[in-house]
Amino acid sequence: MTTEATVVAHALESLGVAASRFGPVDRVAWEVRGRVLELSPITADAAPVVIGDELRDLGSIVARYAIERLGGSLELAGGSLRVTL
Repeated sequence: MTTEATVVAHALESLGVAASRFGPVDRVAWEVRGRVLELSPITADAAPVVIGDELRDLGSIVARYAIERLGGSLELAGGSLRVTL
């Protein structure tokens, strides 16, 4: 596994943990379509934390920074978080 793959894997895990913790929901799931991944459910309470706009979870803030530095993006879409790598 390359360093970038390791960083992305950790970032995606952090986003999932934040969505579950701040949802709060029992379970979240990733749907993968090539370089686009969707994490759901993202509740209204969790959304600003998961996207890194509300500074309550260091993991999601670092995840957003890492994904964006690697040329990716994060976008809230309804009850999902869309991550494009």
